[in-house]
Amino acid sequence: LQRRRRQGAGPAMKSLDLGQPVTLESWINLPARHARVRYRDTLWDAFVEQDPEALPEGPGDVFYIVSMDGNTLSVARRPRPA
Repeated sequence: LQRRRRQGAGPAMKSLDLGQPVTLESWINLPARHARVRYRDTLWDAFVEQDPEALPEGPGDVFYIVSMDGNTLSVARRPRPA
């Protein structure tokens, strides 16, 4: 018996990474809001969604993943509601 494949893709599953905390390691370009963050014991490139003037500039600050684009994370100061 052959199984019929469903036409089209089903609804996208929410990434398990969304909402997870990351730790700021360093700024790559503060005015452009590009940073290096540590997540799962690995360094990632990140885009910080808030205005950089409102952000502390020190390593160790905690942000939360709000989206992923390839190997770049978008992070925010607070997790977004599910």
